[in-house]
Amino acid sequence: MTNAERQRLFVANQRAAGNIRKSYWLTIPQSKKVDDFVKMMKNDTLFMHADTLMSVKDSLFTAKDSIRFKIIKAFHRVKIYKPDFQAKCDSLVYTLLDSTFELHGNPVLWSGKNQISSKFIKAITKKNEIKELRLFNNSLIASISDSIRFDQIRGRNMIVLIDSSKLKRIEVRENSSAIYFVKEQKKDAKVLTGVYKVTSADMNILMGQEDVEDIWFYKNPKGTLYPPFTLKEEELKFHDFTWKKEHRPSNRNDIFVWISEEKNTDKTGRITHDLNTEEEAEKAKKEREQLENKKIDR
Repeated sequence: MTNAERQRLFVANQRAAGNIRKSYWLTIPQSKKVDDFVKMMKNDTLFMHADTLMSVKDSLFTAKDSIRFKIIKAFHRVKIYKPDFQAKCDSLVYTLLDSTFELHGNPVLWSGKNQISSKFIKAITKKNEIKELRLFNNSLIASISDSIRFDQIRGRNMIVLIDSSKLKRIEVRENSSAIYFVKEQKKDAKVLTGVYKVTSADMNILMGQEDVEDIWFYKNPKGTLYPPFTLKEEELKFHDFTWKKEHRPSNRNDIFVWISEEKNTDKTGRITHDLNTEEEAEKAKKEREQLENKKIDR
């Protein structure tokens, strides 16, 4: 076990024992206030922007030792960009000691072709990569199946294991359901052969290289395989699912552009748009392009 792994285990045990307490706050002064946070990582850099950022010093005390570490707190219109994942939420807490992210306020996280959302997300990283996600309340994972279809998994809570930025295993707990587009390889292309809709209390999903490899259903599973093109469009997705492509940062400059999901919510003067109209969507796109063309020295 490496020193970093020992420290991570130590921190986890002390958190469980309730031995962490706040020692004091350090709020960034107004004159030196910054609007973005940059963390240098092994192969990539993480960029984060929010309306308000605070650096907080925390302490962990035990009978024999004490550790001081920093916490980054971000409030309102938080966006993150890293090549292998991106995210948006209302507020965020990042603990540098054990490299955990806590995303609050209807967070959405993207990794590869996956969109992950819930009321609260805890991301656990190791060696500068996300290894585990814990989703709480109204959890939903959607993956691009093709240009117009999305595989979807939902449940009350989930645990997602990730390896090399790819979903490897998904454990869904309580009120589980899924919509999955079944395809077969024919010559050089995959052909849609059916739509599988299933519900159960719990389910475990093992992912292959690109698609679902195995699914285990627990407690009263009920599923139906429908022939292709027989279901209506609204039956091919959950009622609260929306693919939020326009909200996903495509590069580090996009963290400075916030697109509102509600009408008439801009009262701060920040870049905020209502995508209920094509005109505002086009305006948001142009401003993103302007930021991309502008060199930002961080």
